[in-house]
Amino acid sequence: LKVILQDLDSKNGTLVNYKKVHRALLKPGDKICLGRVILKFEYKDLADQSFYEEIYRLATTDSLTGLLNKATITRTLKEEMAKSGRYHRDLSVILMDLDDFKSLNDTFGHLTGDRVLQHVARVMRKNLRQQDKVGRFGGEEFLLVLPETGLKGAASLAERIRKDIERTVAAELKLGRRVSVSAGISTYTTDGSDCENLLERTDSALYRAKALGKNCTELWEENSALERGQG
Repeated sequence: LKVILQDLDSKNGTLVNYKKVHRALLKPGDKICLGRVILKFEYKDLADQSFYEEIYRLATTDSLTGLLNKATITRTLKEEMAKSGRYHRDLSVILMDLDDFKSLNDTFGHLTGDRVLQHVARVMRKNLRQQDKVGRFGGEEFLLVLPETGLKGAASLAERIRKDIERTVAAELKLGRRVSVSAGISTYTTDGSDCENLLERTDSALYRAKALGKNCTELWEENSALERGQG
């Protein structure tokens, strides 16, 4: 493949590798100067492109579930928080944790535990919109990032996923026990909170769901958090 750059009598002229040209055959790595803009020419064939796409996929996804890994979902959350603050749009997050997962592993073995995680991941993906993101945040914990979603919408989604998991996962794997998740939800507000603060609030709501008997969804509320701290 040959790529030829031609200057069409532009006012500022065109430079390739800092030399003015009227017409030039480009090679990978060439630097193209267009006024104050500097571009670097690169070319990759289909094999190269597939290779780099696979490397990117391996670096950003969890190998067991196919969901985003912790580093990537955390970076996604920070990016969405920045957009939310800039454009004054709603943003909610959900932390979901499998109930009694250690007991499940001890009873049925780790291979079955892995299958449970994979089934749970599929249920989550099935229920999300294109703009929503989900990642494996810990061993059996998942983080869902929901742009342009308020508390009510996030709660509705969390309940739908929770009920779907309870109804389908154990039945599909023919387990003789329930598989369920607990969920904590919070929304981002531009009150100076950073990613860590938002995750702490969401984790606090998840802790409350666990304390209330598991297999339920709880919203982060400042009053309840203060009461727990005082107790």
